[in-house]
Amino acid sequence: MPPLGTKNLDEMPPRIQRLRMRLLRFDFTISHVPGKELTTADALSRAPSKSTSRVKQEEEIELYVENILLQLPASDKRLEEIAGVQKEHPICRKLFEYCKEGWPDMIQKLPSSLSPYWSSRGEISHVQGLLLKGPRLIIPSSMRLEILDRIHDGHQGIVKCRRRTKESFWWPGLAGETTGRDGH
Repeated sequence: MPPLGTKNLDEMPPRIQRLRMRLLRFDFTISHVPGKELTTADALSRAPSKSTSRVKQEEEIELYVENILLQLPASDKRLEEIAGVQKEHPICRKLFEYCKEGWPDMIQKLPSSLSPYWSSRGEISHVQGLLLKGPRLIIPSSMRLEILDRIHDGHQGIVKCRRRTKESFWWPGLAGETTGRDGH
């Protein structure tokens, strides 16, 4: 069975998450047919319909957003706290602005404090007042140690703590901070 049906939604890339969200309302079976056995191309899958309803697209986006918010590893109160810190943090404020108005066309036009975010600019979005990279919360620098401490307080072992951190949160350099250099 393909990963579309077996993996958890938060383990999939965002593009596959969106596809799966659109398919949730259907009962379906996936089967592979080798290309040499196809006698005609599926014209419907290759010619997008111009009558696709804007309302339907918005419904699908809402489903996707709701699913991401349900997957976040924090209570509503904690999410509000993170959103508040993001709104006050100068780098996060600029990220909100770029999400709304678009990124500069060259990395050289960015303030140096934002250059670490450049390579992830296509994945950074804001959803209901929260900055995300894909389905992961972007954590402002002022909260990073606290987040790491809270994850370690669960005493799940170093491997599970690292994995949980990388699945749930993001900031530039996170991978280096969870490799064991500093005990995390």
